[in-house]
Amino acid sequence: MMRPKQPARYTDLTEQTTFAGSMDATVATTILSIINAIYVFFTLIQFSYLFGSFALGLPEQFTYAEYARRGFLNWYWSLLINFTLLLVLLHLTKQSSAPVNRAIQILESLLVCCTMVMLVSAFIRMYLYEQMYGFTYLRVLTHAFMILLFVLFLVTLFRIWNKRIKLFKYYLLAGITAFVVINYANSDVLIARWNIDRYNQTGKIDVAYLATLSHDATPYLVQLLKAKDDSVRKVAENQLFGQKQMLNKPQAWQSFNLSNLRAKQLLNQEHLQRNQIDPSLSHEIYDD
Repeated sequence: MMRPKQPARYTDLTEQTTFAGSMDATVATTILSIINAIYVFFTLIQFSYLFGSFALGLPEQFTYAEYARRGFLNWYWSLLINFTLLLVLLHLTKQSSAPVNRAIQILESLLVCCTMVMLVSAFIRMYLYEQMYGFTYLRVLTHAFMILLFVLFLVTLFRIWNKRIKLFKYYLLAGITAFVVINYANSDVLIARWNIDRYNQTGKIDVAYLATLSHDATPYLVQLLKAKDDSVRKVAENQLFGQKQMLNKPQAWQSFNLSNLRAKQLLNQEHLQRNQIDPSLSHEIYDD
């Protein structure tokens, strides 16, 4: 008697393609030990190079621009390698005996800490760069990105010691929070305020760059009309004179916003005129 034909069985592809727990704990320990030995050695030997910026000093052979860029590039590649390595190890490493598992946790934590040390160093380098050349969108966003990465590594550190933490969920939450904060923090106002504070301390400012910001920054640009430096005052007045002319032109109702209205009302209270100035004084060189 013929048996009824059994329906074909299909294997779930996710069962075939999953690699979770496929790396032996000994391999993971070896990789982490080698990587951490390199980082610890590098940090100890190059400590003065990495953290000379703590004393707000600068190595003799570097300009501020070179010092910041080199630190940022070193940090970028190290971060990329470390972040990828941590995620791979957290996902692939097999569970072993309690002592081995604890050793892996310690080594992974050490890798996170070394990476965060480099992140702090890069953060300070960028701060030095901003103090020397001023604040811009790109530099402020770079700082914000560093803070976000610091938070992500903290989450990863907690995940190392608590397997119940879902990395993707907290990464997504941190990313959304950072996006909301950046959009509602009004970067234009912060950049203008910090550059004005820097001008009061150093006497250096790029007035032309401030004029490219949104009209939220106009009240800070108006402050420069009282600047002691005559060239700064004239450049600021020229920029504000141009803004005043533009804001007083008839505009479609769709372009209305409160920022423009406040700037228009503020500038209409000022008696502005266009000054003849040396074109070389219209902006400060922001890079070296």
